[in-house]
Amino acid sequence: MNNIELNKIEIKDNYKEKNYIRNKKDIIHILEYGNKSIKDIKQYKNLITYHTIDISDDNKLFEYYDCSNNQVYLQTNNIVGFFGCENNLMKIYSRFVEHNNSKKDYFLYYLIEKTLYINLINLNHFLSLDNTINYLILLFPKFLKEAFKQGLYKEYVTNHYNSQKLKGILDINEFIKSNIPFTGNISYKIREHTVQNKLFYLVRWTIESIKKSKFANVIFNDWELRKIITQINSFTNDYNKFSIRRVLILNEKNRITHPYYLKYRELQDLCIKILNFELIKYDSINSNKEIYGCIFDASILWEEYINKLLIDKNMGYKHSDNRGKINPIFLFKNSREQPRYIDFFNDNTKTIIDTKYKFLKNNKDDYNQMLAYMYLTKYKKTILLYPNDDNDDKKHTLNEKSYGGCIYQIGFNIPKDAIDYEDFKKKISKSENKVIKKIQSVENS
Repeated sequence: MNNIELNKIEIKDNYKEKNYIRNKKDIIHILEYGNKSIKDIKQYKNLITYHTIDISDDNKLFEYYDCSNNQVYLQTNNIVGFFGCENNLMKIYSRFVEHNNSKKDYFLYYLIEKTLYINLINLNHFLSLDNTINYLILLFPKFLKEAFKQGLYKEYVTNHYNSQKLKGILDINEFIKSNIPFTGNISYKIREHTVQNKLFYLVRWTIESIKKSKFANVIFNDWELRKIITQINSFTNDYNKFSIRRVLILNEKNRITHPYYLKYRELQDLCIKILNFELIKYDSINSNKEIYGCIFDASILWEEYINKLLIDKNMGYKHSDNRGKINPIFLFKNSREQPRYIDFFNDNTKTIIDTKYKFLKNNKDDYNQMLAYMYLTKYKKTILLYPNDDNDDKKHTLNEKSYGGCIYQIGFNIPKDAIDYEDFKKKISKSENKVIKKIQSVENS
């Protein structure tokens, strides 16, 4: 690796001030990707975007604006994570990081733990990596589980056999090599639809790679994942006959294209990146001069986290997900056109919850959205639920000329004074219980 000093950029999400100023020449490589939409940068093979298909195509990676003396100021949105190019590296923390806490992003760790279903019992292993999580490896369990929900991936493979019964096409060359003088066996080859294919050998090599890392105890501390891995191991016992390099080349040249196996395509991409980890790890310099790293849409992590919280607390809310086209409400009668996706709604309590990760500052678009949901469902209670670091709750009652109802703004207090991660989890657990009581109070009003 080159001994070139990294020019690091460290900033929080949703930073809209105009005072984060850097010299343009110092960060020229990373600025190439500023002001570009996620759609524009998805094409780069060494950048993981989670969710891969969920991050809004119009969302900007980050924004920059020219100011005096060949300088620029930077602004951010809902994107968090890290990415770099050549000797430039940008790390976007959640806005709930305190600088006096060594920039340990406990809130982001917690969202990842809850939404990726990983128990970060050995978080110190991750904090030792320049105070950042090895995001790529953390994503592996989630991607593997999601892929397995689509069934076992099979493809046609030409296999070679040497036995007493001919079941395929005679392989003359192999017969001459192996069976002269004649031993009673016949060499033949046959095309089979099987799970013993390049993809699962790639997955197996990835599993073996993670096993040797310090992250093994964290990643494999899950009985469901271990069950899946046992199944994969049962039909990839001979994975050693193919080198990592050969398996990588086969998968890089032959990407999964079948639309049904989209999740396997995402798993394939992730495994390739993990096994080529030297190209994209957090503290490396990318020799390919292309952007690398791992980014998340914090607004989606926040929505998924709230979904899990509502389920765990048996609140009875339906999750309407526009990414998975789940639980839509259609605008017109007898038509499945113009679907609307309300984050959460409860048919029993007639209550709507809409999650917002951004700063909530009397945005008229948010209010208009809530009014549309109220009119569409005839519900009279809507909640804008957002993370904050104070108790800034509000109740807005609609005027007497309207159909009536209330829009509630409920802040979810995110601890910023935690001593360590375990302390953070204890404190946010109290916040969870408090926000559930607030929701129940609205439901009973």
